[in-house]
Amino acid sequence: MKKNIQNEILKKIEKGEVRMKPKWQFEAKEKGKSGVALGTLILAAVGIASVIFFIKEYEPWTLWELGEVGKQIVIEDFPYWWFVVGIILVATFTNVIKRVGDNYKRTEKEIWIITIVVTMIITAVVWNIRKLF
Repeated sequence: MKKNIQNEILKKIEKGEVRMKPKWQFEAKEKGKSGVALGTLILAAVGIASVIFFIKEYEPWTLWELGEVGKQIVIEDFPYWWFVVGIILVATFTNVIKRVGDNYKRTEKEIWIITIVVTMIITAVVWNIRKLF
């Protein structure tokens, strides 16, 4: 029975009833997913680096000692959204990367470890690039 199905499919391909997709389409889709995943991770790293920048530059724990004005500066100026967006983008990266290539074979824990390590590396690179300028 299996051979009959194979023969039927081959006949349909020969007659032109069924068209195969070219290999470049599959490869482009894989590369596109990888690019989107890497882009989200870079944006997450920029968000995390901006939070680190705020903490190092403003030193919120010293502003808190200034009383109401210091508390107001910390509450109003702290980049909460950068932090939240960074976490969402890291989760998005993990979700996208699970579907790319052979990553379906990896466990959830392995993918999260890879994501966190890569995020830390990119954040360190972004942080050091900031110091150059």
